[in-house]
Amino acid sequence: MNVYEWTTAHLPLLNALEVRSRIPARFASAQMAHEAWNADGGLSGLAERGHNFAGLKFAEWQRAYGAQPVIMGTWEYAPANRVQDAFAAFPDFAHFLQCYEALLTSEFYAPALAYAQDPLLYGLKVWQFGWATDPQYLPRIADWMVRLWETVRPRTAVISVNGQPVVQGVIPADGRLRAVDPVFDLLVALGYEKGRNAIWTAEPPGLDLRLGA
Repeated sequence: MNVYEWTTAHLPLLNALEVRSRIPARFASAQMAHEAWNADGGLSGLAERGHNFAGLKFAEWQRAYGAQPVIMGTWEYAPANRVQDAFAAFPDFAHFLQCYEALLTSEFYAPALAYAQDPLLYGLKVWQFGWATDPQYLPRIADWMVRLWETVRPRTAVISVNGQPVVQGVIPADGRLRAVDPVFDLLVALGYEKGRNAIWTAEPPGLDLRLGA
């Protein structure tokens, strides 16, 4: 399985993460691709054996998510040198993702969520809050966002009223428009109340689009 196949397979989980916590799936997928995939296209040992797809270093609080410390070599940029450090190894991807969500919604990183509507700007804030010492970290994340652009393409829908197209817009992963979505404001302006179904078509079809808080 290559990085694109892996991302496609795990995208529903990353979309669900975005719905729960507002951590952008486009950022999470790019970060995991950068942290977990080697230049030769294979998974890193930490990701393959420890289910750690974000290079999380071990901390005692992570034991609540099944994490155990594993000593591995890593490159630090401040100062620049090769060191041995303890990383977190998880029993499976589900435990890792719970820990990842807990870290990025913690008091330390939560302020970055104010910029979550722009995944690259969100990544900038996460990096500035101390995620990595690599001065090229953000360009590397941006590069993966470009490479995975088609894989992590947001869904769009054409919303119609009485069979007449009204607007096309990006649809959140759970199919529920919220007050922060521009399409929501337009439909409210057209006289539709919160919680009322809109008649619509989309690619792929079959989603239940609703207005909601």
